[in-house]
Amino acid sequence: MAIMDRRILGYTNQFPAAPSGSVGGDGNATDIQNNVSGYMLKATGDPTTIAGVEDVIYDGSTLLVAGDMYVKSSKKFYLDGTDSAGGSKKYRIGIVGGILKVEEQ
Repeated sequence: MAIMDRRILGYTNQFPAAPSGSVGGDGNATDIQNNVSGYMLKATGDPTTIAGVEDVIYDGSTLLVAGDMYVKSSKKFYLDGTDSAGGSKKYRIGIVGGILKVEEQ
């Protein structure tokens, strides 16, 4: 006996297509403001609107941030780099006792 020995068919309109520009199939169109390639999207507080952030751009390999960048995390923060011999290394950045520490990992 096959794992599934019969076809299961549903109504063809079981999953209605969303209107153009919509994110969901509920019929409510979602407006994307400042829609520019590479801009990060943020919630606006309006359930039908999201917006591109011109100060945060990601092109697939590089993250560009205009202005101050604040990193807050209970996890470690690492940067890739090279050692004095040119070998690839990972560096952990942190503040311990008010002192900025950069440690090779």
